[in-house]
Amino acid sequence: MTGDDLLKMMQGARAAAVMKAALELEVFESLAGEGRSPGEVAVAVGADPRGMRILLDALAALGVVERDGKHYSLAPVAAEHLVKGGPGYLGGSGQLLTSDHMWRMLGSLPEAVRHGGAVFEDSADTPDHPFWSQFARLTEEMAAMGGARLASLVSAWAKTRRPLSILDIACGTGLYGYSVATEHPHAQVTSQDWPNVLAETRRIALERGLAGRASFVPGDAFEVRLGGPHDLIILSLFLHHFDESRCRLMLDRVARALAPGGKIAIHALAPSGEAPHTDPAPFVFSAVMLAWTRAGEAYPVEFYRRLCQAVGLGTFETHRSAETPSTMMIASRE
Repeated sequence: MTGDDLLKMMQGARAAAVMKAALELEVFESLAGEGRSPGEVAVAVGADPRGMRILLDALAALGVVERDGKHYSLAPVAAEHLVKGGPGYLGGSGQLLTSDHMWRMLGSLPEAVRHGGAVFEDSADTPDHPFWSQFARLTEEMAAMGGARLASLVSAWAKTRRPLSILDIACGTGLYGYSVATEHPHAQVTSQDWPNVLAETRRIALERGLAGRASFVPGDAFEVRLGGPHDLIILSLFLHHFDESRCRLMLDRVARALAPGGKIAIHALAPSGEAPHTDPAPFVFSAVMLAWTRAGEAYPVEFYRRLCQAVGLGTFETHRSAETPSTMMIASRE
């Protein structure tokens, strides 16, 4: 790494701010199709022509927009991932990652390091925190990808479970459970999350034609009745919010709600065990958890393996994604 690399790293907030403005103003949608001038884009999104010219040039410098004379068009990567409605859309996640809440939370990182955890009263486990309904609304496309991945991993096994009872804890969009249920008409899904989040989950279940096979459990995942026995219990992007004792408590709860021969799917950004610079995303995410939670962090795969074994789950598989730094872990009760 060079001094220039360090400067680029520290200037990352500038690039994020440019992307935040473009996503909020729906600049990428306005550029879909033929090239347009800054004035034309400004009229389309209700902005100032000079301000739009400066923003478009910044986007061109970042490589997501191309400039030809006085006209601008989408770079291929933006056409694929930043226009709403496309199968590879990442703009929702981009809006979440550059949201005002995220800026505020990351700005508190120095204090979080001093204190060993989140310094705001409204941390990740605050009941009905509005961030989580925003999270569900803006990560639908990414959750659909993760759900499809889980569905493919359990497909052969799920065909043998009739009926197939699925419990999705802290479900957000609900799409991990709904993706499995879409492939298996005999499946029923119980979606659990805070009440404000389940408003988004219900909408998605209805849109996916699964309302008749979905039920909803509002409240704190550590306190609500989990019911069961369930064949598949999903914990996606959840356990890293808590310390080891809380993770153990949750896994013990879900293990008690699991049917014989059932599976628990844990989805997490888990360090691979290599040096941090060879696998940076989980380690940087762990710093985010430091600022956003009281005691959470990105745990390695072996952490989850050990806790699953401690609650009586014998088989443990890991599936690292080639597209993202996340890992799907599937523990089974024989």
